[in-house]
Amino acid sequence: MSALRNMAFQILVVLTLIAGSISVSAKEIHLRAGSFETNVMNGAQALAVGKTIQTDYYIIQFTDPLNLTHSQLLEDVGVEVIRYIPDDAFLVKAQAHKILELEISGEVSGVVPYLGSFKVSLEFPAVTLENKSKVVDVIVQLASEKEQSQVLDQLSNYTVVVADGKIILVKAKLGEISNIALINGVEWIQPQSKMSLMHIDLKNDFLGDSVQPMSGNYTDLSGFESGVKIMNFSKAWERGFKGEGQKVAMADTGLDSGTKDSLTGDFLGVYDGQALGLFAKTWEDPMGHGTHVAGSVVGKGADSKGMITGGAIEGEMLAQGMWSPVFKNLTIPPQLKTLFQKAYDRGARIHTNSWGAPFNLGVYDKNAMLVDEFMWNHPDMLVIFAAGNSGQDEDRDGRVDEGSVSSPGTAKNALTVGASENLVSVGGIQRTHGKLRGGDEKWGVPPLRDDTLSNNENGMAVFSSRGPARDGRIKPEVVAPGTNILSNCSHIKDSSPLWGNYNTEYCWSGGTSMSTPLTAGAAAVARGFLAKSFNLESPSAALVKGLLMHTATDLFPGQYGFRSQGQEMLEPAPNNQEGFGRVNMDSVTDRSPLLLVVDSVKGVRSGETLEFAVDTQGAKEVTITLVYTDAPGSPSAAKTLVNDLNISAENNGASKESTSDVNNFENLKLSELVGSSLKVKITGTRIAQGKEGKQPFALLVSGK
Repeated sequence: MSALRNMAFQILVVLTLIAGSISVSAKEIHLRAGSFETNVMNGAQALAVGKTIQTDYYIIQFTDPLNLTHSQLLEDVGVEVIRYIPDDAFLVKAQAHKILELEISGEVSGVVPYLGSFKVSLEFPAVTLENKSKVVDVIVQLASEKEQSQVLDQLSNYTVVVADGKIILVKAKLGEISNIALINGVEWIQPQSKMSLMHIDLKNDFLGDSVQPMSGNYTDLSGFESGVKIMNFSKAWERGFKGEGQKVAMADTGLDSGTKDSLTGDFLGVYDGQALGLFAKTWEDPMGHGTHVAGSVVGKGADSKGMITGGAIEGEMLAQGMWSPVFKNLTIPPQLKTLFQKAYDRGARIHTNSWGAPFNLGVYDKNAMLVDEFMWNHPDMLVIFAAGNSGQDEDRDGRVDEGSVSSPGTAKNALTVGASENLVSVGGIQRTHGKLRGGDEKWGVPPLRDDTLSNNENGMAVFSSRGPARDGRIKPEVVAPGTNILSNCSHIKDSSPLWGNYNTEYCWSGGTSMSTPLTAGAAAVARGFLAKSFNLESPSAALVKGLLMHTATDLFPGQYGFRSQGQEMLEPAPNNQEGFGRVNMDSVTDRSPLLLVVDSVKGVRSGETLEFAVDTQGAKEVTITLVYTDAPGSPSAAKTLVNDLNISAENNGASKESTSDVNNFENLKLSELVGSSLKVKITGTRIAQGKEGKQPFALLVSGK
């Protein structure tokens, strides 16, 4: 595989020497395999290499920043656009003479064939004499579903496990992966990563003894145990926002008995279930994780005298059981859209997922792309993922290291959730981090070593995965309590009590698995708030996500304060520890500070600026947040942002702007310029793959 990559770049170097300067402007292509200039060959030379490796897939780069005219040009000459490639390029399928036509147009700065080396994930180990015969599970992603038949023909000598649309799972030797990469129609190849539940496993991850015992009769509870108190859900409920009419899908290990009529009173909001686990005949929860998660979303508190509830106490839930009774584990469909579509068709517009792949951390891979693809095609469906529990202090500087978010939480459009601390001093796990199993290795330096899991609501959970993603994007976007969380237990015989029982109905647990469903409950309440307060019956996922981000409570500098060693957050939100901060349902459902809410379905064109006048009379501080659901990026690309929007604020000739070129959100906080009237401008800096040439967006402006 490494030999193939070297050969590819040797071809490019040789062509550079032969071709000289072929275009006036030399621009780079940024792939995970490396960055290089596209003017190393002209169209004829690109076709010659393409013919040699038998491909009709090419990367075509344009001279000017991409907009609708470029995709129309490709369409007009019969070239099929597959994916945006940074900078200002497309991966396309094209017949040879079409490439030459495009070059003659004068708009193209360079063309290169889509080489096999571009398609192979760097997460595969280097091939050696010792490991080249090792058989591994390989995910082969196709450029188009139309390619499946011919690609399967080329894979006839391999063991094909699953072929589902654009995704094929095969077993192959490490030394054979470079050959698979040469197959025409293959867009990307990566190792198959095992999906894990995002709770802390008591037996394997922390410690072997039981949690601190309590009475189990609810008299010794403080009210903080479920996590909803810190998030100020009571304020939302008092205003009448309880998630009524909002449908949340949960894909997990199942839900309790798996039969709607036999569920406890806490789950009266469950309207249906789906058995999606391999060989599963029911959506029951023999493990216990899914039931705990479900309780944090829609638990009514009927079995606890109202003491232990979820966030959306009047919300509805579709339970998608993915537990396989044969494999005793989660089984995720290779095409994630299968999972999401089944929920969407049953009315769910929020989809919560407390699982992911704690490997190849920070990478935008096939699964992240599939999440973005579904949300791009279904812009009113908010998909939520746990950030992961890979946070640790490997460099032993007293601060949790960055860059540990799991896929699919690395997806741009998903709302990715980290874990902050709950406030529980009795019950659950009360050991210091350094005395947890493996704690001395992971968190063995003060202040991490001497802290406990749930003693400071303004701190981060020590295990919570931090951003950024590999391409520099801020992740997670928000956090919620994820330590010592009390929620429902499964009643299936031999199901796990997770961190231990409070009584037969409720048990403790922790992880971003727990903060994620609390945020899903918050999303359901937020969606209902937008519907009732702004007459938005079907708000976009971008707006719901944006509202949670916009109103979050900044935890900066974190629970350890300002210090030379171990300061939790080095800069105010948004940052890569907490994102925008902890979800705050008081702020989410407070109508008064919101000066402007825009849910633009039509969006903005490339080069276009939309202006909004906002009355900021009396405000001392103004916050502006722009969020948009971006087109899916390419796993082969080093940068994943496709469409780039920027914002600026202007008053009396003075202005301030936010111009990130990696995140699909922008944020401005103004203590100046507020005056009596503020002009907020949204600019389409680059719309490479828009909807009719435009990028929809959500905009929120608030003042205080």
